[in-house]
Amino acid sequence: ADALGQLIDTLSIHGKSWEDLHKEIPQELDQHWLISRHFVAIAVEQWPKICEEFNVVDAAFRRHKLVLAEAERLRLQRPDAPFIVAGSTGSMPATAALIAAIAGLPSGVAVLPGLDMRMDEASWSMVSGDHAEAGHPQNLLAQLLAVIRDDVGRIDRLITDIADASRLDAELSRTGFQPIDVAALADGLVAAYGIAATASNRSRTVSVERAGLAGPVLIEGDANRLAQVLRNLIDNAISFSPEGGRVTLALASRGDQVELAVSDQGPGVPAANRRDIFRRFYSERPEGEDFGRHSGLGLSIAGAIVVAHGGQIIVEDAPGGGAAFRVLLPAA
Repeated sequence: ADALGQLIDTLSIHGKSWEDLHKEIPQELDQHWLISRHFVAIAVEQWPKICEEFNVVDAAFRRHKLVLAEAERLRLQRPDAPFIVAGSTGSMPATAALIAAIAGLPSGVAVLPGLDMRMDEASWSMVSGDHAEAGHPQNLLAQLLAVIRDDVGRIDRLITDIADASRLDAELSRTGFQPIDVAALADGLVAAYGIAATASNRSRTVSVERAGLAGPVLIEGDANRLAQVLRNLIDNAISFSPEGGRVTLALASRGDQVELAVSDQGPGVPAANRRDIFRRFYSERPEGEDFGRHSGLGLSIAGAIVVAHGGQIIVEDAPGGGAAFRVLLPAA
């Protein structure tokens, strides 16, 4: 009963209806939610009728409406007297409306709580961890700080990628290419991904296929830049692969060319987008991935590096589904 009452109060405080709550339930949980909703039908259907029968109003709903009404009154009347609101972050819609109304008055002041950076780790975990009180002002500010940090990281990645792209041509024109064993390069990269997967408990695997090649596979180039190309293709393949999916880096000899193909088991790249993905700032990311994790320059830079080595990148459908990025480079 207490949990049911808290649910009703929470909906009222946030100005939400039961239908709003239903829309927030993930589709795969719809049936479970419908079963649960059957058991709380008395609250869904009868609580408003019970309040009306006794000529009373739900306390949380009344408080929500009163705060909204006061916010609207201040917004319309705009009194000159001093108004100060302090100690709230405006986490509730009605409170946020009241803070905005007071801040807009001729003598209105909104004093927001500050993030206490002097807290020890134990205290910090209480307001910012998974079990923190969601409405606690320090928790909300900790969430804001996390958003700011993500934005700073996103901007930093964007600036780094732009700087890398801008100096790429000049750098490659000055670099003297050296013989590179791309087989050893591929083996080293895949081994590093294997270690990273174990450390992060990631279920996607990366492997090398040599297509009958034995011993060194030589080209002329810049090893660091070619490793950057392969890392970009493998990272993209991992991000688009399903849980338990396999990413393959295949080496093959194509006459006077060496081919390195990165294949995944993801949704693939639509034919209409295969040219666009190499444009600067173009970004087509997996559903659910955090915004801003990629600048949209990775494939553009990779394509420029490959072209500078006298090669090309071809995007195709992988056998059995997924995408295959084929890098063709002149053999040494």
